[in-house]
Order: sequence, then C-alpha cells, then structure tokens
Amino acid sequence: FMLGDYSTRGGKSMIIALSSGYGLVFDIVFVTFMLIVIFGFFNIITAIFVDSTTAGLKHNDIKRKYAMQYEREFVKGKLRSMVMRVNEIMAQKRSRATRRGAPLDEVESFALEREDFVKIMADPFVTESMSELDIDIGNPAGIFDTFDADADGLVSMLEFVSVMMKLRGESGKTDVVECVVSIRNLQDKVDDLAMMLRADMGARRQHA
Repeated sequence: FMLGDYSTRGGKSMIIALSSGYGLVFDIVFVTFMLIVIFGFFNIITAIFVDSTTAGLKHNDIKRKYAMQYEREFVKGKLRSMVMRVNEIMAQKRSRATRRGAPLDEVESFALEREDFVKIMADPFVTESMSELDIDIGNPAGIFDTFDADADGLVSMLEFVSVMMKLRGESGKTDVVECVVSIRNLQDKVDDLAMMLRADMGARRQHA
C-alpha cells in the first residue's frame, strides 16, 4: 500500500479492510491514533513555531536596543569630537588674537560669529562628521540664523549642538508642522502690531 492514503495498489482502502477484519478494536485504535497525530503532533509543531517566532522577535528587539544604544553613543562621540574641533579652531584664533593684543574675553566666551561659523562649517573634519551624522548643510552662511536661536549674532555651543541634533536625518511631518505653527505665530504677532499701529494713528488723528 502507499504511505499516506492507506490504500492498496488496486485502490482499495486498507482502513475499510482492517475495520471489517478486526472490528471495533481496530476502529478505536485507529481513531485514537489519528486524534493523537492531529491534535498532539500538530500542536507540538505549532508550539515550536510560536516559540521560535517569539525568540526571533525577542532577539530582534535586543538587537534593535543595542543598535539604538550604539547610535546614541555614536552621536554623542561625534558631537563631542566636533565640539573639540571647534575648541581647537577657536584656540588657534585666541592664540592669534593674544599675539595681536586683543582682549581674551571676546574669545573665552566661546560664541561663534558668522565668520567663525562659516569657517568651522568649512572645516574638513566638521564636514565629515556632519556627513556621518546625516546632516546636510548646503550654505553655512545662509543657515547661520538657524543656529542663532536668540538672534544675538552669536552661536553658542548649546545652540550649536542643539541645532545639529535637530538637523539629523530627513525632515519629517513634525518639522513641517513646527514651521507652519511658527509662521502662524509670527503672523499673529504682525497682525497685533498692525492693529496697535492703526489704533495709535487713529488716536493721533483725533488729537490733531
């Protein structure tokens, strides 16, 4: 007989033949065997599959966790290296300023003017570090105002690192929404200023 269908070469079912020959005893044994195979064996296979899938997901979660930790350490290391490079460039400027008799206070404040900022952004080490951090700055002079958050004409190290973190990767929906909200807030302030000016002009006309 062929394995799997319990039939003879002539196509007759062995189950019927054995059931006719052995009667109820064979039927009970056969049904019990089939129940064990169907519910037991396949449940074991399912359990093994679920266990292996769960273990794989857990392993992926651990790998993802380690990848995130490595990325954080990598970003911290790169930012630290960039800050050290900025310190080195500013130290060179301080050395030249000292030789020229310039006051040290202007250099020790460690705030970057536009000229210093453009020079640092053009530095090969800083450029390579930004590339590794997935930061793309096309025109350093044009993006100076973005780094100068308080609009004082200087970029502090806190502003430098903070904006570098925000510029990592591609822009997402949150960045677009943030820009829209900022523009809307600015528009509201301009509208309020225009109303104040109109009210002031109206008051002056009445007094005139």
